[in-house]
Amino acid sequence: YADCDANTAARDLQCIEEWCGGDNHPWSFVFPQNAVGNLDALADHGFRCFRGRTPRFGVEPTPTAFLPTKAEGLVEVPACVAYRHDEGRNVLYRNLPRAVKVTGMKAGVEYAARRGRVFHLVLHPKDFAVEDGQRLLDGLESWLAFVARKRDAGDVEVLPMGAVAERA
Repeated sequence: YADCDANTAARDLQCIEEWCGGDNHPWSFVFPQNAVGNLDALADHGFRCFRGRTPRFGVEPTPTAFLPTKAEGLVEVPACVAYRHDEGRNVLYRNLPRAVKVTGMKAGVEYAARRGRVFHLVLHPKDFAVEDGQRLLDGLESWLAFVARKRDAGDVEVLPMGAVAERA
């Protein structure tokens, strides 16, 4: 999307509208390959928010938590961290033990709760289909149980991107 022209983006978004139908129109958009662009076309086609680009671990600062921001009439819901398999390209991330990754994600939720911010975890189904997919699922299960306990105690809310955008 960052490299395509406005007409191409508009045609693609029109296909999404037709495929989803009127009442099922999605509010949020995740850019293919995190290539953020043509935000005006998203707004023109009824989207309210988009996921911001995931920071590159060890290269760019990773937000622990954030407040949503507005960009060209849309709410940007930035990614805090992408929970990925161990075959990632980034050597720093690849060599972190799973328990350290999950502990960091839990700390991100704690920080967001204390500051009244959002912690946005990014997942991709393909990451669970690799050799270490079960270990990845085990770590995710641990994190989700932690978040569920925090939610049940009233410490955090679990919201889809559209609800985050409504509150922004």
